[in-house]
Amino acid sequence: MKKMMWMACLVMLTMLFVGCKKGSETQKVAEKYMELNQKEDVDGMFDIMYFEKQSTKESMKAMVKEKIANKPEQFKKIKSYEFVDETLDEDKGTAVVNFKVVYVNDSTANNTVKLKKVDDKWLVDSGK
Repeated sequence: MKKMMWMACLVMLTMLFVGCKKGSETQKVAEKYMELNQKEDVDGMFDIMYFEKQSTKESMKAMVKEKIANKPEQFKKIKSYEFVDETLDEDKGTAVVNFKVVYVNDSTANNTVKLKKVDDKWLVDSGK
C-alpha cells in the first residue's frame, strides 16, 4: 500500500513538473532560433530550419555566413530579444512568433519567426 502511495505521489509530481513548462512548443523552437541567431551559430540555425531542397539549404547557409562576416560591427550582434506574441494555425501546421530585438548599438526592431510543422516537428520555415 505504501508503495502505491509513493508511486501515486511520484506520478503527480511528474505531471506537475511537465505541466509547468513555460511557453508553447512553437515559442520554444522560435526562441532557440533567436538564441542561435544571437550567437551567430549559422549551422545550428539551419539545423532547425525547413527547406524543400537540400541544395537550397546549403547555398542559403553559405550566403548567410558570408553576410554575417561582412556586416558592420555595430549590427553584428543581437544584445537581447523578448517574446511578444504568437499566432498558431494547427490546421495548416503553421505558426508565427514575434520578438522585439535589441542590437548592440541599442537600435530595436521587430522580428518574426515563421514555423512549419513537418513530420510532427516544428521547424523554422525558410520560405524556400
